[in-house]
Amino acid sequence: MYARRDSPRLIVAICFLLIMLPFPAASHARARACGLRGGQYATPGEESVETAAPPIAAQLEELADGYYGSYGMYLNILETGEQAGYREDEVFYAASCYKLFLVMYIYEEAARGTFDLNRIITYQAGDMEGEEGVIQTAPLGTGFTTRELCRCAIVNSDNVAARMLKRVYGYRKFRDYAASLGCPVAGTYNINSTTAREMGILLVRVLQFAETDPLGREVVTYLEESTLNSGIPAGLPESVAVGNKTGNYQGYYNDAAVVFLDGLTYVFCVMSGGAPGFSVHAEASRLVYEDISRRHYQGGASATRSYQPSEQWFFAHASTAESFETWLRLTNYDKSTAIAFVRSPGGAGAEEEHRICVPPRSTRTLRMNQLFGMGRDLFLCIDSDIPILAEEATYYRRGGAWSLEKNRVGSCWAATEWYTAGGCTAGGAETWLYVCNPGEVESHPVIIAMTAGARSSEYSVALPARGKASLRLNDIAGSAPDVATCVLSDAPILVEQSIYLK
Repeated sequence: MYARRDSPRLIVAICFLLIMLPFPAASHARARACGLRGGQYATPGEESVETAAPPIAAQLEELADGYYGSYGMYLNILETGEQAGYREDEVFYAASCYKLFLVMYIYEEAARGTFDLNRIITYQAGDMEGEEGVIQTAPLGTGFTTRELCRCAIVNSDNVAARMLKRVYGYRKFRDYAASLGCPVAGTYNINSTTAREMGILLVRVLQFAETDPLGREVVTYLEESTLNSGIPAGLPESVAVGNKTGNYQGYYNDAAVVFLDGLTYVFCVMSGGAPGFSVHAEASRLVYEDISRRHYQGGASATRSYQPSEQWFFAHASTAESFETWLRLTNYDKSTAIAFVRSPGGAGAEEEHRICVPPRSTRTLRMNQLFGMGRDLFLCIDSDIPILAEEATYYRRGGAWSLEKNRVGSCWAATEWYTAGGCTAGGAETWLYVCNPGEVESHPVIIAMTAGARSSEYSVALPARGKASLRLNDIAGSAPDVATCVLSDAPILVEQSIYLK
């Protein structure tokens, strides 16, 4: 796509093709024993072999290096054996992550018949610990089953529940259980530490247990019902199934999650010390999800990269309709905080604006479905007090699975002339043009559609100030395997083209 500004120079603007294809059919396998060597691939029953580290490892390192604090990250895709990490064996304070080791020890012993999950444990004065959880408000002497306490320890990260379980079932025994899994740090007495890799090993164990025993499925359900979702789950599309266990204590922010996609299951763990909350965890989760979507599923679109930050950005099309998830990432390369205003212009004074602060040398990822609400056909304008980079990613849900459909850098200006190529209106394909007017006066674009054999068609539209038109090129050009367009306007506009393949 080409755009010409009001100056004589011809400027190349950003162009992309949005291709919608279903995910390949696959069963929902949830567990597979995998080797646990960072940056390698492993096949169950075979020795791990040295390979180049997956690209996501470099992305995670770059992300961690751009934030305050220290981080350890570990990724394991169970069905393929792919693994990647960043300081995955560095030791961090575990905080409440230890509770998953405790609950798994109790549940596996219950599966063997050693423990009774219906055993009643009475709440005593010595069980009070910390402020996390729901049991602390119960009257002393209240009885809870072991199953209820295990659920509270995971779903609500309840400190009192965990203390009651340790009092009855022992401290050293669940530490010994951790060591038996190949988690020596978590298995050490009198310290509460672990690594990102060890949390990944534990989650794989949970999934293996769930494959062989209904009690294991209960533990997975507890993870899925977790009420603490500001870390890894926050970086995923809303409809992606995820279960997680967090830990948070005096600057230590940890999250260990299992993510269920169609035909793929992966575990991702982020440990940290001195971190600014869970923001890095959410951003790392988004990077991992996008990387897996691009490499393992059809339908991902290429990304156009810009290396010149700008104080102004435009996106002609951003959908929050049903089956769409749109995310906006703002990156600040400067040493000072950027103040950006994200606007969704609308006619008749219906403009909506949000003020976003982007810390120095960091990124902010914003979910448009949450920021502007569901069911919206938006175009976005971003104004910043210092130059930043703005990128948009759109996911589409088809057949019960999500696919990355668009990942692009925005346009830095509106223009009076736009040129597109590579459209298709034949064979079940649909090509759409999104034409937006970010200005304060009405514009009158003319769309000229050109096909083979020197055939052309014209279509005119009146765009009110801050208005948008979504035009189906099939209705303008008819059926043609190749369609190019020229859009001419009497006032600066934005144009974006998308192709949908049925």
